[in-house]
Amino acid sequence: MKVYTGKPSIPNLGRFNYYVKKAKRHNWLSNNGKLLQLFKKKIQKKLKIKNFVFVTSGTTGIQLALKVLNVKKKVITTPFTFVATANAAKWLNLDIKFCDISKHNLNLNSNHKDLNHLKKNDAIIPVHSFGIPADIEKFEKLRKKTKVIYDAAHCFGIQYKGKSILNFGDASVVSLHATKVFNTCEGGIVVFKKTRDYKLAEKLSNLGSEGKEYSKGDGINMKMNE
Repeated sequence: MKVYTGKPSIPNLGRFNYYVKKAKRHNWLSNNGKLLQLFKKKIQKKLKIKNFVFVTSGTTGIQLALKVLNVKKKVITTPFTFVATANAAKWLNLDIKFCDISKHNLNLNSNHKDLNHLKKNDAIIPVHSFGIPADIEKFEKLRKKTKVIYDAAHCFGIQYKGKSILNFGDASVVSLHATKVFNTCEGGIVVFKKTRDYKLAEKLSNLGSEGKEYSKGDGINMKMNE
């Protein structure tokens, strides 16, 4: 017997085609088109978040957060997660260390001794497994000496203490993959704590673009299309 943890939402075909026709009429299919601009306004209102960028996937979202936050050496995360969490960091040639999980919520054990030996250019990537909040109070304290990037893949619409769970950490990454309850087929959102990090993320995810100028070798294409 198959037991599903969630079922993706599929839009009404008539409503979907309405927006497809709008994209065709605008003749603007990528590069921050009108539909993406509208989507951003609706997401901002729905989740009450700011300083966020859309990306091509949750995986590239984690990579973007790691680059923006200048993580250069070690990443500690949980083995109880989808392979993308560790792969995103490994792709950037970072050292990966897995720590134990808590039997109470299946999330990264916030009291693990290895978490106390991290440095400024390291990072912790706790996962909110199945949307169950990790030990946010403890990880927020650890942010004083290292970076904390939450893998919030399943957390669209999840709240913690009355506000979006995406507002915590130096960055939080939610997946908009087709397997998620709310999805864009492929895609993701990265929310940054600091405005300066958000602005750098916008630049790096658009090939290093600042207006009509492009930085040589700085940035990559992570843009979401219409």
